[in-house]
Amino acid sequence: MKEIHLKAPRGWINDPNGFIYYNGEYHLFYQNFPYAPRWGRMHWGHAVSSDLMNWKHLDIALFPTKTDDMDGCFSGSAIEKDGAMHLLYTGVRYDVPDPENTNCCLDDKFTAAQLHISSADGYSFDNFVGKTTVIPPITDTKIGDKNHTRDPKVWRGNDGNYYVVIGSTADKKGRLLFYRSADLIHWDYVNYATADGFGWMWECPDYFRVDGSDVLIFSPMGTKYGNQAVCTLVDFDEKSCSMKISSEFQFLDYGLDLYAPQSTTDKDGKRIVVAWLRMPEPMDNNTIGMFSMPRVCEVKDGHIFFRPHPNIQAKFTRKTTSPNGIYMAFPRANSLT
Repeated sequence: MKEIHLKAPRGWINDPNGFIYYNGEYHLFYQNFPYAPRWGRMHWGHAVSSDLMNWKHLDIALFPTKTDDMDGCFSGSAIEKDGAMHLLYTGVRYDVPDPENTNCCLDDKFTAAQLHISSADGYSFDNFVGKTTVIPPITDTKIGDKNHTRDPKVWRGNDGNYYVVIGSTADKKGRLLFYRSADLIHWDYVNYATADGFGWMWECPDYFRVDGSDVLIFSPMGTKYGNQAVCTLVDFDEKSCSMKISSEFQFLDYGLDLYAPQSTTDKDGKRIVVAWLRMPEPMDNNTIGMFSMPRVCEVKDGHIFFRPHPNIQAKFTRKTTSPNGIYMAFPRANSLT
């Protein structure tokens, strides 16, 4: 089914998760409460595509089964290792469930941990015996917060180790936590990074290199702009996991509804990004939320650009010999920042 703006078959949808090109297909997981078009205990929905346009919806990939994710499988990411697909995600356990709606908690009281699960084919995930808590809830408040530490984004470093960046908070200021692992199971905390002026909590961080530059995308909460996705150029040292974050930033999109972007590389090595498009009310009283069209991230002359992916642009443009024959679904290659 052609869906430039992919949405769930039903229910609530928010952050894109586990975005990866794996075994010749794009896999896009997402936060999903499949029972109603409202926020609740999170599952991971799952869709696959060969071209980023025609998507096939699959069964729910992740759902709560363990003590550390009994109240939700929150956001995370995917990576390939030894031919298998590995997912890292945040599991949530409510400290004080809402007695009137146990899909939610009271007073923001919950505990977060980071979990791992893998799949030999990217389609089947054993939610009952396949999950492992790999980063337990944080107890040292000098590092981060036991509640608000979430959304691990994993990548393989130049040294062959695996790295993950996780959003967190300390002293009422958003920060990033960096961990290192040789096997995706045993993780060591290495360092943190923060900067002034970006609110109290940093959600859905994503770090990558493109066009010779280090790019950081994250979604800070509690800024004077509200909760918006931003990006900025940074300097990252892999050995020490130290990151210098500029006070200068760009909005990923000037609309008010784009949040929680996540990136991967496409089959040609381009860095592509999708994000959650928030919606004010459900569609057909059945589903709410969708994703942005895939965009290619580029850095030119110190500026970060996000342009429609070539597959999208080619499908919605055609040659013409007259202005009367022009048909375009959106402008060509415009900066969205």
